[in-house]
Amino acid sequence: MKLKTIVLIIGMLALATSAFALDAPTWEAPSPTIRSGYVFLNWTDVTGATKYSVDIEGTVVYSDGDMRYTKDIELSFGTSDRTDGEPMSTSWLAISMDDFADAVLAAIGGDPNVVVGFQLTSAAKVKALAPGKGKGRQNHPFSEWADMPVITWHAPSE
Repeated sequence: MKLKTIVLIIGMLALATSAFALDAPTWEAPSPTIRSGYVFLNWTDVTGATKYSVDIEGTVVYSDGDMRYTKDIELSFGTSDRTDGEPMSTSWLAISMDDFADAVLAAIGGDPNVVVGFQLTSAAKVKALAPGKGKGRQNHPFSEWADMPVITWHAPSE
C-alpha cells in the first residue's frame, strides 16, 4: 500500500512538472548583434514565459599592456536584469557595452585599471522561465547556440 502511494505521488509530481514545461526559444535573425553601443539579443516569444535567461560562453583574450592572456568564461544575463523599463517577459535584451565589459572583466578577475583591452569570441543560448509556486523546476530547454559577433573592448583613455 505504501509503495502504491509513493508511485502515485511521484507520478503526480512528474505530471505537474511536465504540465509547466516551456518550449525552447529560437533566435530571430540576425541575432545576436552589436549596435549603438549595445549587445542586442532577440528571440521568439515563448507562450507562458515570464522572463528569460541568457548564457554566453566563450574565450577572451586580454592584455594588461605587457602580457596577453587567454581565458574561457561563462556569463549570464537575464531579462530580470533589464533597466530599460520593458517587462521581464519581453523576448529581447539589450546589454550596454559598459555593462557587458564589466561582466567580462569580472569573469576574468581583471582590474579595470590594469586591463587595457580584450577580445571575446563567444556564443549565446537562451531559455524561457516561468518561476512561481507550483510551477516546478525551471529546467526548460535552451535554444540552439548562436554565434556572437566578436566583441572588442578598450579601456577608456584618460
